[in-house]
Amino acid sequence: MSESFGRSVALAGQSTSLASLPGPISNAPVRCIYQTWAVARLTLRNLILSKRTILMLLLSCVPVAIAAVVRYWLPLGAGRPVSQELFTGLFIGLYVYFVILLMTIFYGTSLIAEERSDRTITFLQSRPVRRELIVLGKFSAYAASVTLMLLCSLGLTYAILSGMDGDPSAFHEAVPFARYGRVVVLAVLAYGALFTFFGATFNHPVIAAFFYCFAWESILPYLPVFLKKGTLMHYVLSLGPNWTSKGEILGFFVQPTPPERAAWTLLGICVAFMVLTAIALHVKEYKFEKEL
Repeated sequence: MSESFGRSVALAGQSTSLASLPGPISNAPVRCIYQTWAVARLTLRNLILSKRTILMLLLSCVPVAIAAVVRYWLPLGAGRPVSQELFTGLFIGLYVYFVILLMTIFYGTSLIAEERSDRTITFLQSRPVRRELIVLGKFSAYAASVTLMLLCSLGLTYAILSGMDGDPSAFHEAVPFARYGRVVVLAVLAYGALFTFFGATFNHPVIAAFFYCFAWESILPYLPVFLKKGTLMHYVLSLGPNWTSKGEILGFFVQPTPPERAAWTLLGICVAFMVLTAIALHVKEYKFEKEL
């Protein structure tokens, strides 16, 4: 599948580089858009058809299943939590710390790493498609697909819990969906860009990504304050509507970055690592062992 992807991108780049093509395709900006769309479309098709997507869909259904069990099978007076508290707990404990991290790791690292493992990366690099457009197209397909899956899952969880206590308007006021959705989108962009860079740089990007998430980001929050901002999770949690400022869940997270600054920081990190990934494709030589 990856080999067919590389050949298709090659044909797209080759066809749009011909001066004899009619219409606006000969125009450079339109050609860049066309090539980026070709890469994104083929990457999206590969993502949809991969077995990884089935596992990630099942993973994204875990919070929905928990919300449904609590609402429909846990009777009142049996220790059932308040809907607002349950949604916030599910969002932080499952979405932020588990589902989003796993999805961005397995999708982000695979964007370039699969081309390397299938030995099509050198073939892809030899085609007249700019490396920046390859990175942009692949990342756009990843961001669109993963964001859609997560927002659908979050929306179902939100809908199930919104009427659990019999007062949907109070739930909507206390738990604004747009604020939580913004956290999901920016986390997908920032972590995805970082792990895409891992996939283009490291020989074992999944191991490096797991080390970063579950070692580096787990240790730094307990270190002095100036080191806490060395993690993406610091800025992701800073986007939350109310939990980080109160420190009820993370006692060490007392002084979050202002939400607007955190959002711009995550966007800047996303752009920076996409640029670094494109540079890595330009300068890195991918060598493979000869088959016996």
